[in-house]
Amino acid sequence: ESQVKQQELLMSQKYNEQLMLLQRVAQQRRSDLAHRVSHLEMEYHQRKAQEDFLKQSYEIERDNYEAQVKLQAELAELRKLQELHEASCQRLTQPQHGGTYSYVPSVGWPSPRAAPQPMSPRCCCYASGPSPVVE
Repeated sequence: ESQVKQQELLMSQKYNEQLMLLQRVAQQRRSDLAHRVSHLEMEYHQRKAQEDFLKQSYEIERDNYEAQVKLQAELAELRKLQELHEASCQRLTQPQHGGTYSYVPSVGWPSPRAAPQPMSPRCCCYASGPSPVVE
C-alpha cells in the first residue's frame, strides 16, 4: 500500500510538472502570438499610411498636370489673340491705297482714339487699357 501511495505521489508530481510545462508553453505561445499580432498591426498601419500618401501624391500630381494643360491651352489661345491683334495693328499703321490710314478696331482691345496713355512698345494700342478676357 505504501508503494502504491509512493507511485501515486510520483504520478501526481509528474502530472503537476507536465501541467506547469504545458501552461508555460501555452503562455509563451500566447505571448508570441500577441507580439506577432502587434507587429502585423503596425505593418498594416505603415502600409496604409504609405498607400494614403501615394494616393494623395498622385491626386496632387494629377491636379497639377490638369492645371498645366489648362494653362498651356489658355496660353496658346492668348498667343493666337496676340498674333491677330498685332496683325490688326499692322493694318492700322500701314497707309492704304491713297496714302491715308485705315482704322479697323479689334474686338476686345482698347480704341486708339481713347484718352492718351503710354504706348506699348510692341503694339500701336495703349498699354494700360483693358485686356481681353479669354475663358
